[in-house]
Parts: sequence; structure tokens; C-alpha cells
Amino acid sequence: MLRGELGGVYSPSVWTWAGREPEAHHALRISFECAPENVERLTRAVFDELDALGRTGIGVEYLEPLKRELQRTHDARVHTSGWWLATLVRIYLYGDAFSQINDTSAALQRVTSPNIAATARRLFDPNNYVRVVSRPASAVFPP
Repeated sequence: MLRGELGGVYSPSVWTWAGREPEAHHALRISFECAPENVERLTRAVFDELDALGRTGIGVEYLEPLKRELQRTHDARVHTSGWWLATLVRIYLYGDAFSQINDTSAALQRVTSPNIAATARRLFDPNNYVRVVSRPASAVFPP
């Protein structure tokens, strides 16, 4: 949306993270590069999109490709040492059952538009965020 419909965005990136220790916590980071005059307009568009995602979820045209990509990613990762290490750590530290960790069909059944909407509402609180804008040196220190 930022790049295709609104234009003027370079290198958009979305990153999420959730942890259990020492208590449950999560983070959502959205970043992009743009011309200084586009910062406010594009930032507002991000907030609007997150709000809409939390209210209505996503359409089926995005949901099915998302599920296919999640399955493909899992199928590729299961053949790596890093996946096995992370899985064994989860089993050891948290008592997670391997059969549940590796049951992608059950996990993919939970990837629904209402669940995505609920997750978006949990991950993004419009009253609790950090906004960082890095400006070119010429904008901060004019000649």
C-alpha cells in the first residue's frame, strides 16, 4: 500500500516479535525511507492501515497466499539446524509439545481474518508507540 498506491516509499519493512520471558511481551516495528515532505502523510497511512486491519482483518485474496507462504517457510525451515535448535529450546524451557510445534495444519487453521484482526489490535496500541524520524543533515543543520 505505501509503496504501490501512495508511492514515494523506499525499502518498507515490517517486523514483529513476541517473547515469554521474563513475562509475555511483543513488539511491532514498521519502517520505511521516504522524502522528508512525505513523512507525515505516509505515517498517517500506516496508522490508518493498522487501524483498519484491527477492525476488519484481511481479505481472502491476501489470506490464502499468506497461508501458502507460511507453509512454504515452515517446510524450508524444518530442514535447518536453527529451527531444530529453537524448537528444542522451546521444548526444554517451556515444556511445549513437539507435536504441537510441528503441526502446521492446526496452526494454519488459526490464521483467519478475525484472528489477524485480534492480533493487530493486541500488537498495535495507537497510544503506546515510539516514532523516530531521521532527517537529512541539511534539514537539521541548514548551510
